[in-house]
Amino acid sequence: MLLTLLVACASKPSHVLVAKSEQGYTPSKTERYQTRAQEVPDVVKQQIQLARQAIDDGDIDLALRTLERAQRIAPKHSTTYLYLGDAYMAKEQRALAEQMYRRAASLATNSQQRNAAQEALHAGEF
Repeated sequence: MLLTLLVACASKPSHVLVAKSEQGYTPSKTERYQTRAQEVPDVVKQQIQLARQAIDDGDIDLALRTLERAQRIAPKHSTTYLYLGDAYMAKEQRALAEQMYRRAASLATNSQQRNAAQEALHAGEF
């Protein structure tokens, strides 16, 4: 038993503490959010614009195809999921719309995006 205690005391620690000065630069929360927002490729922004126009024109199938393409390019872009939710609501596919709105809320990088997703969920009475 004494040997077990000695071995346990002599083993290396399971974690290492690093002083803040040795950790390097850590961006503020605001900087992290801005960086995330800037990571959206221009092609995704263009796809969203095309999808919005398609929704306005009543071509929901085109909007869905366009948004799904944007989703594949930038799978963590919350605005894409918000518009996917709108398109699914227009097609009366409430379960899919709810999934998209919830995904948009979980990926939101700022309060405006999160509020938009929450409002959509509330409006759909999910």
